[in-house]
Amino acid sequence: MLQDQGEEGYEGNAQTFRIITKLAVRFDDRPGLDLTRAVSCAVLKYPWLRDEGSRDKSKKWSAYRSEAQEFNWARAGQPTDRQSLEAELMDWSDDIAYSVHDLEDFHRCNLIPWHKVLNDSEERERIISQTISKWHEKPENAPQLLSDAFESLKEQLALYGEVLQERYDGSYALRLGLRQMTSALVGNFILQTDLLSPPKIYVPPETRHSVLLLKTMARDYIIANPALAAQQKGQERIIRELFGMIIEDTRWGVDGSHKLPDYLPKRMSYLTDFSKTVQRFAADCISSLTEREATRLHSRLVGYEGGSVLDPIVR
Repeated sequence: MLQDQGEEGYEGNAQTFRIITKLAVRFDDRPGLDLTRAVSCAVLKYPWLRDEGSRDKSKKWSAYRSEAQEFNWARAGQPTDRQSLEAELMDWSDDIAYSVHDLEDFHRCNLIPWHKVLNDSEERERIISQTISKWHEKPENAPQLLSDAFESLKEQLALYGEVLQERYDGSYALRLGLRQMTSALVGNFILQTDLLSPPKIYVPPETRHSVLLLKTMARDYIIANPALAAQQKGQERIIRELFGMIIEDTRWGVDGSHKLPDYLPKRMSYLTDFSKTVQRFAADCISSLTEREATRLHSRLVGYEGGSVLDPIVR
């Protein structure tokens, strides 16, 4: 949407960096959270600005050009295009959490067909094939590497076969078994992670391959679920319509004088100080809302929900 309006675009990682360096409210004499260089750099998962000439850098980046000065300060002394040690650790921790804890949550909802995952050869090949299709810069022997990793992962999961094969009902025994499985997987991933010199996180390839497979399971069984797809479609519509309404109802003066819609809470007015265009202002406004706030604001603006003036949507 932002690119349609001539802006640089929207990227979740870049918006995070914009929030911690500019939009967050903490001090009265400086914007953002005033974090140290190391902490600011640790947030930069994709340590570059957007480059439309690069396939990789045009899809994912960690800072808008409006935060280029802050980006360069945070990255000072770091090798070009390479994560800092702290960012590497954060990135790997995120992969572990995503691949293990999400599967635990989804198992509690009885949404993962473990009997097929562990016993069906066709399902095994499908998971491997799906993982290959999403593997960026995969090696030529990716099928064999993932096949080996799948067998290793299957051996680990088989230790908790009784827990996984039984329908989760919240009983003490199943809760205990599930927690033990989660702890074992996370513990193994951590133990297999090492620190090299010069400082760099090292994770054995087979460990990374196991995590890739677990992430595929989460994506295929949950993220690709029709119910979630429908929800995401609705959320996309809410965001698009809110974005359009805020732009349409905001009077953006080139001299810095702005008139904001009456329905926007006062706490958003300061965002105009950090936005050169009404499009970026609208994006910052929506990014500052929780999912519930965005849904309720949209419902009132389109007349789906009357609500009460005594019940503010955004505080």
